[in-house]
Amino acid sequence: MRSFLATLTAALLLAAPAFAQSAAQKPPALTDKDRADLKRIETYLDSITTAKADFAQTSTTGKSGEGTFWLSRPGRLRFEFKAPSQDLIVADGTNITFWDAQLRSAQSAPIERTLANLFLRPKIQFGGELTVTSFEHFANVYRVEIAQANDVGAGRLTLVLLDQPLTLRQWRVTDAQNQVTDVTLSNTQFGGQLDPALFVFQEPKRTPKAR
Repeated sequence: MRSFLATLTAALLLAAPAFAQSAAQKPPALTDKDRADLKRIETYLDSITTAKADFAQTSTTGKSGEGTFWLSRPGRLRFEFKAPSQDLIVADGTNITFWDAQLRSAQSAPIERTLANLFLRPKIQFGGELTVTSFEHFANVYRVEIAQANDVGAGRLTLVLLDQPLTLRQWRVTDAQNQVTDVTLSNTQFGGQLDPALFVFQEPKRTPKAR
């Protein structure tokens, strides 16, 4: 059985540009209000430096998981999955490491070659390297889909934000094979100090089996 972490790894990792099929996609037609809203969202996202939250995750493969999420921009995050999974994902500012607890093995990749880089980059700015491929606003919710401007076909990140006040609530990762992984945050705390050790990967110790 394919582990949930393997599903997430496939969703987050980008193929090298030489192997990705870039799909031509026109940017959405935006009104002046849309542009103003996007500017406000851009400013809000770029202002996020640290965060801690509970997360629940699902994917189109039917797998699910939950745990605790930490973020320290730029470049650092940690997903710590609860039992029975106990998988771990750590970005240390340079590389992102995926720990599969079932296989007791780690896989790493440069952050800049993953979809995580869309949010972990030092500056979040729509336009230039980040292109907005879709934008929706309904009721009290914004949905912004972004991709690497030079390789839109390699994958997309959709951010879901609540308004009044703006709050990041959920994101969706769609990889080059159109596999989808949704992450929903709750009990989110923005700002504050986080232990730097959270963002250093260390192989977890084995958990003794109950007799």
